[in-house]
Amino acid sequence: MRIWSFLAIVAVAGCGLVGGVPRDVVITVSGEEDRVPQVLVSIEGFNYQSVFSLQSRNDDVATFVNAQGASVSLRDGMLVATRGFSADIMSADASASARALVSGGPGDFYPRFQTTLDGESAVQYQTQQCEMAERVTETITISDRVHDTVRLTERCFLPDGAEINTYWLGRSGTVLKSRQWMGPWLGHMTIERLG
Repeated sequence: MRIWSFLAIVAVAGCGLVGGVPRDVVITVSGEEDRVPQVLVSIEGFNYQSVFSLQSRNDDVATFVNAQGASVSLRDGMLVATRGFSADIMSADASASARALVSGGPGDFYPRFQTTLDGESAVQYQTQQCEMAERVTETITISDRVHDTVRLTERCFLPDGAEINTYWLGRSGTVLKSRQWMGPWLGHMTIERLG
């Protein structure tokens, strides 16, 4: 199993988020053996960052959990649920977004549905109309590894404005990195595949 070592200078970030570390965390990868898939999760507005390991698969949904029990669930790279972040995504239907990563282009609108908790645990239902607005090639680095990707930008329109989701696809079409909107209370979550 690969050994991950983490260097953190400051204590865990607060604001109700579970098990985060400061953004200046350094991740070092050693060894080439098989390992449990992991993702690095960051929430920009809260200076939150934590490594999550694959805990389970239910059909095409992969759930990753960190050491403190917070979780993120992904379907085809799309964030479909979170737990342990206060204003969680209880569920999301982003299947049209996943299809648009493969075939969508500017002007092709599709729905996206999301149920979230607000800061006081009240359920909020959101319906968005989205379009895949941009496709460009971009080289990115994740954990000291360079990847040639296609970056796709998705605009999702809400009654009070628009939010942007960004996805970086590797050569196989796998989402290697994404920046997805969690809701008005937490903003955007960035998810990077490690290894």
